Amino acid sequence: MASVMFLSKNLNCAPLALKLAEDGHLVKIFTKEARLQGCLKGCKNPSVTDSWRNFKQYDLICADTAGLGEIADEIKGGNGLVLGGGVFNDRLELDKVYSERVISSICKLTPYTPQECTKGIEISTEGWFNGESFIHYNHSIKQKRLLDGDIGPEIECMGNVVWVTEGDRLTETVLNPLTPLLKKVDYLGPLSVDCIINEDKISFLSFTTRFSYDAMQALNELMNMSLFDFLYRTATQQGSLSFKKEIAIAVRMVMLPYLKTVRQEELHSLRIFDIPQEAKKHVWLGDIYKNKDNYLINGAGDVIGCVTARGMSSHECRRRAYRTLNNILLSKEVIYRRDIGSKAEAQVKSLRGGGWLN
Repeated sequence: MASVMFLSKNLNCAPLALKLAEDGHLVKIFTKEARLQGCLKGCKNPSVTDSWRNFKQYDLICADTAGLGEIADEIKGGNGLVLGGGVFNDRLELDKVYSERVISSICKLTPYTPQECTKGIEISTEGWFNGESFIHYNHSIKQKRLLDGDIGPEIECMGNVVWVTEGDRLTETVLNPLTPLLKKVDYLGPLSVDCIINEDKISFLSFTTRFSYDAMQALNELMNMSLFDFLYRTATQQGSLSFKKEIAIAVRMVMLPYLKTVRQEELHSLRIFDIPQEAKKHVWLGDIYKNKDNYLINGAGDVIGCVTARGMSSHECRRRAYRTLNNILLSKEVIYRRDIGSKAEAQVKSLRGGGWLN
């Protein structure tokens, strides 16, 4: 059994923390947000704390949020093993002027225009850097808008399709040129580049210097190792990484305030899941608390969690994921898109035709 601490601003890491706890590890989540302290209440493990100063008792510290870079760097300075996080990471993700300067000078990419956003295919390319080099790559196509058919407001991600690659023209263009810079700053953890590809032109959108949710949960479906082993091997440069040559999908479950039809106090005790044992490894819960053996909605945030699945095609992934959703949900208050991954095969085919993917 290992001990893990997450550094978090918004508890996006809760699904990963719950999964690590289920695997037998001791997990703590540090957050400054008082309104989130009730999340995971009733769970002996993982639990939420408002202090990170005892970091030396943890085998691994994971930073899941941009904006806590100073804390991450202080822990590194105290010889704590930190995956992700740091002042450099924060600047690369949050400082738009700096990120565009980096991507244009090193990778020779230019920022996107509104016209290109409407015409091209958006794809995220992620690499896991171990301080010396990228040791793993994966791509994801995500759908950001709330409702089916890509309508409604953007809420970061309502679902995605993820697959592993050993390298291709896309990774050679947007990630590998960054290696000298990342090595210089002792970068350790995931780095993804969101971009728009329009025929033979690629335009930069943004960097993500932390775990990409819910692509991280989908990637777990493809790991031939435990989640902890994947994180620890990346952080320590020990052991190899192995993945299934399949496709994975994540479908997010949300309950947005302006769409709630029940009062907050009723929501707080709303039982919305009945999760059979065989489905648990595919269900990732977020803003919940535990009452006896039941997981109930905490109500501090909007993201309830997600459901993941894997298969040899996006069609197979979709069938499995939506079957799980139909089997576990008890409440109509939960919102999820029913078309996640429906365009993925056509988009991947187009990108392969353009020579971007193998």
